[in-house]
Amino acid sequence: MLPPAAAPLSSGVSRNGALNSSAYASYESLIKDVLRRRLLRMYTLQLVATHFILSALLVTSSSGLISSLRPTIVLLSVVVYVAAVLPLFVLLKWNLSQPGTQPACWSFLGFSPPFGSRGAYAIEALQSSRTQINLAAYVVSGALLAIGHATALWLYSPETSSAWSPYIIVKVGPRGGPFSTVTRPNERIFALVSLNAIFGLVYAITRTALRPRRPLPPFQTSPFHIGISQRVSTAVKRRILPALLLGLAASTVEFSIYLFIRRPFFRALLRLVGAQSSLRPLLIPSFATPFLSQSPGLATQLSSLAAASAVTWELACVLWDVYSSQPVNVSAYAKGQVRCLIGGLAARRGNIGTPSARAVQEYYSHFAFAELSHLSNVDEAWRRALWKDVGDVPSGALADGSAWANIATECLSVLESEGELVVRRGKPVAPAAGSASAVVATPSAKPRISSTGAKHDVLVPNQTVVRAPAPSLWEKLISAGSISPTASSTAPAAPPRPSNTSAGSSTAVQSAMLQNRDPNLNQLLHRLAPSAPDNTPGVPQKSNSAQEQTASPATPSQQANPLAAAFASVISTAFAASKSLFHLLPATQRDLILGYLPSSAAWETSNVVLLDSLVPASPALSAWAAHAATSLLSFSVTEDVYGSVSLAGASHTRAGSEEIIAACAQLLKDLNQWQREAEAEAVAADQAANRSEKRASPKAGARSSAESTLPVGPSALDHAQQRVALAWSKNAAPLQQTLRNGLRQVLNTYEAHGVTISPRMRSALHQALAT
Repeated sequence: MLPPAAAPLSSGVSRNGALNSSAYASYESLIKDVLRRRLLRMYTLQLVATHFILSALLVTSSSGLISSLRPTIVLLSVVVYVAAVLPLFVLLKWNLSQPGTQPACWSFLGFSPPFGSRGAYAIEALQSSRTQINLAAYVVSGALLAIGHATALWLYSPETSSAWSPYIIVKVGPRGGPFSTVTRPNERIFALVSLNAIFGLVYAITRTALRPRRPLPPFQTSPFHIGISQRVSTAVKRRILPALLLGLAASTVEFSIYLFIRRPFFRALLRLVGAQSSLRPLLIPSFATPFLSQSPGLATQLSSLAAASAVTWELACVLWDVYSSQPVNVSAYAKGQVRCLIGGLAARRGNIGTPSARAVQEYYSHFAFAELSHLSNVDEAWRRALWKDVGDVPSGALADGSAWANIATECLSVLESEGELVVRRGKPVAPAAGSASAVVATPSAKPRISSTGAKHDVLVPNQTVVRAPAPSLWEKLISAGSISPTASSTAPAAPPRPSNTSAGSSTAVQSAMLQNRDPNLNQLLHRLAPSAPDNTPGVPQKSNSAQEQTASPATPSQQANPLAAAFASVISTAFAASKSLFHLLPATQRDLILGYLPSSAAWETSNVVLLDSLVPASPALSAWAAHAATSLLSFSVTEDVYGSVSLAGASHTRAGSEEIIAACAQLLKDLNQWQREAEAEAVAADQAANRSEKRASPKAGARSSAESTLPVGPSALDHAQQRVALAWSKNAAPLQQTLRNGLRQVLNTYEAHGVTISPRMRSALHQALAT
């Protein structure tokens, strides 16, 4: 039976309330139905929140307290929500269909930030088309929210209606004399809209580039009884206040900068459009109107609008993160609960055409693994159905595969891929040697046609035909100067060489010509091109048969810009010279200079960045797979009366108990090793920072030598250790603890029931559980 938290699916329920299992053909259709209902509730909640937030901004006006009940402000809130907030949900949903890519190595003038550093992550994020679309969306959303707020101020602030109208009447004429009136745009509206749009850009950058995160919503391994409302409440308490402070701080800085650049900006814009242009009344405000006298009120409106915008955006992200990642039990609504769930597990590795479809199936598989982890631990009836499903056995072998074999295969796939990523520390797989940079001529089963000429075309079966390269200018000069006049008059004419001569014989002829060429020609060639041919006489040449049969055209990466290469060489030389001069200084002076220089932590490989964005790739998915596999292994000792686990282990399908134990033990061992390395690096970084701070401090000279040699105690700064511990506890600790508990459960169950384990597996278990 489903838990009470699982909402009934009306499309799969008949009139009398009975379950209509045929309404759902796959696990994906079940999840889509649940998500459709969740998104509808999420849109409604966000609409109500947006309405009250926009109404709260009008508390300073005369009708601010009752503005939320006016039909016009309700209509304005709906328009602002549809135009400014709803597209953000559409964008978040679109991000799910974008496949995740390995971070590329960014390089500029020969310099590139190391992999896993904050600088590399920020550059990669800003270069991504997904991030650029998100930045543009938040800029437009900020501008539309400001326009909606300005419209509300204009409509519901009668005493200050002239201050917030889009265009104002300005008196033009000499002081004390006759004057005329002209219409000019309201600079307050321009400042409100433009500065809030800029704040949208700032918010998007801090959310995408400066805050490492994974592309999928943050799935959590919390128990199923923790519902959506509890998760939303916890996330709101943790995330709304920082967003509110960001809005207040950013708006204050933006307005301070605007006060300095407003006159130069509009003067430059006036020169651009022209003083007599018809666009001047539409774009250029009048400086005759008082602006600085109204700045305190404008600054308050800007700060409150930025804070409201930040709260609106952060609340939308919180609702999306929770509603799109809350696990749910839905397989009971399908016909064949076990096989339906297996179909949801295997969809992530199916033969899907486009990368977008694979990314969506990867997202749906999280719900399947979450449900598998829950049912394998609490539902005894479901486990009995699992052990009973042994698949098709027409000839004694598992033809279709038992339910356990399919589940174990999917769990092993997740654990092994996660283990490989942990070992690599998230680094992309190095390309194989001799990839697309060279086109190698390989023997083919089909006969090839020699390209030596139309008159001599023959079929040469199962042989590689290589066309001789065309002679270059240097070869022509060498061949012209290598034959002396006397030799050319006395020597008989050489017979013509066949046109299909191989590259090796051509090289031999060229070396023979080089030995007989004129020394004067050597000097001439050296003056024309000193680095021309390296195959001078007396220098042995290395022949590579693979390169002789390989056509390697120049790639764009090999054709480097000479100017950029020269500039990079100059900078590298300057850095090397400055480093050499720096090492000539005394040690005390070097430490003093290093104490005042800014930290370069943003350009160093950071385990925190790797944990928050890349490794583990799917913490919740791996934890659910490990928990399900180890739980089923433990329960199989007493419940598997059909011998599904034993049959899978004996059928060489890599779905036995030893394969599961080995994969979990190896992943736990790799995680423990990485944790020790990360903690050691953090301790070393904190000690180095403490030493630099002590040496750069003006009171350092007054301290005694005995006190300066004391070890770093717990009262010293340990920022790096705190950041690593926080990132590890949030991303890797749940998976690590799940693996440790699962292996201990399997080991205790096997020992209690006398199940034998091979010495190799027992040794691997003890090594993994030792730390």
